[in-house]
Amino acid sequence: SDVARAYRLLMEKGVAGEAYNIASGRNVKIQRVLETLCSIAGVSPSIRIDKSLFRPTDRPALLCVEKIRAATGWQPEVPLEQSLKDLYHDIAERSHA
Repeated sequence: SDVARAYRLLMEKGVAGEAYNIASGRNVKIQRVLETLCSIAGVSPSIRIDKSLFRPTDRPALLCVEKIRAATGWQPEVPLEQSLKDLYHDIAERSHA
């Protein structure tokens, strides 16, 4: 919902042709996302990490969000955990329809 709101604000206030980062401004490890989704789903899968698949150039992305804030006043309002819950429940409802 935060991203949809950012898109709407960019259509209203953004400059055509400009690029904007839509992000929280914080790095979140995929492990945290996976652990949160597992908790929401009530599952405890066995997770194995294959370090041979890691690329040596992988570094945390640092995305500047000042440009979108200055242009639109946008900032994220929905916590990541709530967004993941909403996503999970939406997918669960659709799969039972």
